[in-house]
Amino acid sequence: MEVIAALSAVGFFCQQDDSPATFMQITREFETLCNTSFKNPDNCRWAILNRKNRLTHFLDTLRGTLVELSQK
Repeated sequence: MEVIAALSAVGFFCQQDDSPATFMQITREFETLCNTSFKNPDNCRWAILNRKNRLTHFLDTLRGTLVELSQK
């Protein structure tokens, strides 16, 4: 959900008419892609944006993994 929230916030995805995709549209596409479902995406997004500790733990882990892989 951290990745989806961040990509949505920067306007990474757009619709066919070049308008930005909504958070819910992006979430539904990720659900299809990953064969999963989020019970309440808006609550998940709110929790991510309003937490006070471990703000980007998942994203930091992804970045660290990419750095490790690039140095091999």
